[in-house]
Amino acid sequence: MDIKLQPTLFDQRMKETNEKEMMTLDMELKLNAPGLTSLHKAGLAGLYMTLRAFEKRNETIEGLEWQLQPQQVILRWTHEKLKASLGKLIEKSFWIDEKGFIRLSGLELEKELSFEQRHHLYNALLNSFLQFGPHRPTGNKQTLTYEVDEKLCWIKDFAPIKSIRQQGAVKDFVDDDGHFKDSIEAARWLFPGAAQRHTVHKNTKLNEVDPIVKTNLRSK
Repeated sequence: MDIKLQPTLFDQRMKETNEKEMMTLDMELKLNAPGLTSLHKAGLAGLYMTLRAFEKRNETIEGLEWQLQPQQVILRWTHEKLKASLGKLIEKSFWIDEKGFIRLSGLELEKELSFEQRHHLYNALLNSFLQFGPHRPTGNKQTLTYEVDEKLCWIKDFAPIKSIRQQGAVKDFVDDDGHFKDSIEAARWLFPGAAQRHTVHKNTKLNEVDPIVKTNLRSK
């Protein structure tokens, strides 16, 4: 039997429109939505910080508009460009720099992180979301140095990250027709601790029945 979150967390209303009209999908992510775990709330905070950073830098994403409110984030997707827009959002939200550190737009609102801060973020992610080696292949180990209060610090046997599993997440959330999937597998790269109980029994995986959001499909 699949372990699933209650479907009552998801409410979807469809409105019939002329096929020639531009369709948009409004997605409301509320901080106080029923069933939100601490991990969901942290993710929503990260999304808020990322979109706020985009606004400060006057960056836009084709096919995606958003509103930032104290208790929620509203995303408006152009239906025909949903897949490309989500891919661009992921690409601009986090990336791997030339040194092999993970960078997060939401943490660089005013300035770039120092190497010390990047190293702390690197360790935090490798001990949580990126524990599983194949989800974040690394290059040859090397020694890096950086200064803190005019003192030289050494990073011995630093393994630069080449890529992370989250960079390819579009295929996990969007189907071949370009629509958000009704259910997604809550694997460890997405939800630390969400492991399959028995590998021979696929129905022991943890699933989420659509994002914990309220959506509305309408004409633009």
